[in-house]
Amino acid sequence: MERLIGTIRREFLGRVPFWTCTDFERKLVDFKDYYSRARTHRSLAGRTPIPSTKLKVAPDSIVWRSHCRSLYELPTAA
Repeated sequence: MERLIGTIRREFLGRVPFWTCTDFERKLVDFKDYYSRARTHRSLAGRTPIPSTKLKVAPDSIVWRSHCRSLYELPTAA
């Protein structure tokens, strides 16, 4: 739990301003989805906590997808 709180502080709260409690909650939900579905984890051998389907993709069909209101961008299959 302490590691998760530290990650949220370093990777999210230090970079994203929020103006109201509702704004903070929306942004935190975006970060939760990014953290669980897109961000790789070293302790999981580079996998995400919620596995996604793996597709074989040609390198020329990769596009960048924004997460957390463009705070992070990761490559995905087009």
